[in-house]
Amino acid sequence: FNNNYYIAMLANGWMPERAVNGNPAKSQWTNSNQLFDVALGGKQMMLDTDLCLAYSTGRLSPTGSLRAATDNCCTWTMAA
Repeated sequence: FNNNYYIAMLANGWMPERAVNGNPAKSQWTNSNQLFDVALGGKQMMLDTDLCLAYSTGRLSPTGSLRAATDNCCTWTMAA
C-alpha cells in the first residue's frame, strides 16, 4: 500500500465523464490531463465519493459536493 491514490486525486485535474460505456445512468470523473497516454498508463478515473474526500466545498458546487452527472467543472489544485 502507498499513497499514490491520494497523490493522483490532488495532483491531477479531473473532468466529468457522462454516459460511461453508453449508459446514461453512469457517470465518473476522468483524468483531464491531455498529455496522459491511456495506451501506456491505462484509464484513470475517480468516483464522486473519491473526489469529495478532497473537493467538498460550496465553492465548487451549490450542494457542497461534486457530482459528475451534473457538474460542469473540473477539479485541480494550485500550488500555494
